[in-house]
Amino acid sequence: MGPQLIIFACLLAVTAAQVTGFGACPPVVSQSKLNASQYLGDWYEIFVFPNTFEAGKCIRARYSLKDNGRIRVFNRQIENGVEKQAIGEAFISDPSKPAQLSVRFTESSPYAPYWVVDTDYKTYSLIYSCQSILGLARFEFAWILSRNMTLRASIADGLKGKLTAFGVDVRHFVQTDQSGCPP
Repeated sequence: MGPQLIIFACLLAVTAAQVTGFGACPPVVSQSKLNASQYLGDWYEIFVFPNTFEAGKCIRARYSLKDNGRIRVFNRQIENGVEKQAIGEAFISDPSKPAQLSVRFTESSPYAPYWVVDTDYKTYSLIYSCQSILGLARFEFAWILSRNMTLRASIADGLKGKLTAFGVDVRHFVQTDQSGCPP
């Protein structure tokens, strides 16, 4: 088995249940400003690109300010009737691009992009993340979040349209089940 085939087999195993593609990441642009204090609080996942770390329902993120100025990320989901939690940290790595945050959930993992493409702080947030491997392959993540467990279809469609304009295939989005969820 040649080295290219071994690398491909490893990538295939890692990318199961992920949105992957060939080539570099699309040229998605984050919004130019971010008021982090207005962004803090609860956000409910309405649509998501499938991934390996979210397999449940009632998915919610709670963002709060840490003493060190970074953002505490508390994610919760219900999977097979059991609440699962993940606690991470986000920060603005480049002050000239305040809506391009970096996030991670374990000390041993590298930071990943968390770009706020669009938010009105009160109703919706559109998040995009993409990592490229040598410009040959990419891993894409996207979320449409809401301050409530529902979001008007017209708003969600408009946010999907923004990603489509950047060349992102929004057909990957699946709706998150927020029915019967605890507050």
